[in-house]
Amino acid sequence: QLKHTIRHFATKRAMKIEDLGDKNVAQLVEAGLIKDVADIYYLAGKKAKILELERWGELSADNLLNNIEASKRPLLGRLIYALGIHGVGEQTALVLAREFKSIPALMAAKEEQLLAIADVGAETSKKIMDFFSEAHNKDVLKRLEDGGVVFPVMGVEVEEKGLLTGKTFLFTGTLKGLARDEAKQM
Repeated sequence: QLKHTIRHFATKRAMKIEDLGDKNVAQLVEAGLIKDVADIYYLAGKKAKILELERWGELSADNLLNNIEASKRPLLGRLIYALGIHGVGEQTALVLAREFKSIPALMAAKEEQLLAIADVGAETSKKIMDFFSEAHNKDVLKRLEDGGVVFPVMGVEVEEKGLLTGKTFLFTGTLKGLARDEAKQM
């Protein structure tokens, strides 16, 4: 379960940490270098231990550590999704990010606020509240922040209704200088 949680956290749709595939996650967990997702951001201080593992050389260890460093400034929706809250998929994570604008605001959300959101039902609302009330999860969030992960705050929208309100867009072809997921988030 721990390996699955870490793998989910590191996926392209979550924190985008390359080089944390199934085999590497299994190896790092079994070596005791990662005990929860926050431990990922403390691996830089354990590079010597990583190099002792089978199939790890200087280049592969440096690539992993560079990818971890690059993941420290996620989009809010991706961070919420990466946390692995039961019932919160990518779309719900985006809706929660737009509604609450920050992790602290989401953590402080009351049941009626969550239930007022179209994508959030009673069961999902309870799971979100349970997740943020667990001491272990609060500790992991604190350690993520202490490890250098920037908890983004979304800007306040100036105008809710405009020419594009309610429209759906489909991106086809190549987007120059912008990843498809980033365009979707915008």
